[in-house]
Amino acid sequence: MQKLCLTMLIYLCAAPVWATSWHWPLNGKVVNYGSLPAAVWDGEHGIYTLPEMTYSPKQLDVDHVYDFARSRWCKIGPHTVTIEQNGALNDCPQWVSGPGKGV
Repeated sequence: MQKLCLTMLIYLCAAPVWATSWHWPLNGKVVNYGSLPAAVWDGEHGIYTLPEMTYSPKQLDVDHVYDFARSRWCKIGPHTVTIEQNGALNDCPQWVSGPGKGV
């Protein structure tokens, strides 16, 4: 019984850490076919840029990306979003009011 209680305690203490640090393949990914760098955001690094004609590495969990063509932010979640050459996003699962915002 003590072993079970200790195991449960360790699990419950570690659960918030697991929830905040997703690992591949659950990471959000951006493929930037655009001719300009993309503005992206994640909780660990804040806002930064992803160079043109590149994609985010699978170790990096991108949470939001900015759609320059429509002037709005996209929350990626565990999905892949593609930026077209004109800067427009394809396949945005959820539009949000800003980086770090849920809705």
